[in-house]
Parts: sequence; structure tokens; C-alpha cells
Amino acid sequence: LIPALQVFYGMARKGLPLAEVVREVNCRLKELLPVGRYLAATLMVVDAQARTAEVWNGGLPPALVIDANGDYCGAFESRHLPLGIVGDAAFDSTCAVLRWTGPGEIVFFSDGVIEAQDASGRPYGLDRLMSVLSEASAGTRAAGVRQDLRAHLGATAATDDASILTVALN
Repeated sequence: LIPALQVFYGMARKGLPLAEVVREVNCRLKELLPVGRYLAATLMVVDAQARTAEVWNGGLPPALVIDANGDYCGAFESRHLPLGIVGDAAFDSTCAVLRWTGPGEIVFFSDGVIEAQDASGRPYGLDRLMSVLSEASAGTRAAGVRQDLRAHLGATAATDDASILTVALN
């Protein structure tokens, strides 16, 4: 992660395009990581004035786009391999672009959220995640999912990281 962060912060400070940043991070990780090691990641650039978001998703669950009411509007699916697997010639740095008109949020989460199993072995699941997101109000959705996930797990310990982040689109 440290080499990826060094490249990311250095290039971000220069204001370089996301596709260039992702490509360089991939090259660095491909050089340094042993075979079989990689970094699943979703990177995003938001231009609030132009009301656009550019996203590259490699190996993570889809980043969900929801409107102010919590209704599903689309997703940034993983269309790429995680970083550090393939060399530069085979690497695809193509980013997806979202243009929005009204307020909403983009919801990023790790697979540990939807795969978290309760004591009976039932996963939390994407449907439950979407339900909690639609019922919570803007600005409270990540906290609502964390609370509901804790209730789902009960006394069962999570077996993977369960991370969630929402980014407001205003």
C-alpha cells in the first residue's frame, strides 16, 4: 500500500488525470509486489463545479449511485483487474464518468459488508444494503449500514474488513 500511496499523492498534487494516476500505481505495484499479491481499489475524482465524477474500479464491489431519496440510480461496476496483476501493455486505465443534476451520493463498500455472515451463515447481501441505504437520510447512510451490519452479525465476529464510505453529490 505504501508504494501505491506515494505514487497517488505525488501525482494527485500535480493534478494529473485519474487514468494516468491509476496506470502509474499499477506499474509501480507490478514492479514491487510478489506474484499473487495485488491491490483491489476504486479511485475517484469529483469535479463539483462541472458536476462530474470519474471512477476507476478494479476488483471491488460496485460503487452505488443513489439520489437524495436513497433510490438506486446506477453503479460503477468493477471493469478492471485489481492493481499490480498485469503489466502496462495489458492494463486498462479507462475510467467511467457520471454527470449528475440533482443531489445524491456515491456509496463505496468492501466485499466484507455484503459477505458478512450472521450466526446462521446468511450473508448481509446487496439487497439488504440497498434497503438500508434507501431508508436512511442523506448524510446518515454509512452510519445506518454500520449499525444494521452490527445487528446482522450479532455476537458473530466479522471474518473480513467491512468498510463503507459515502460521497455527497451536491
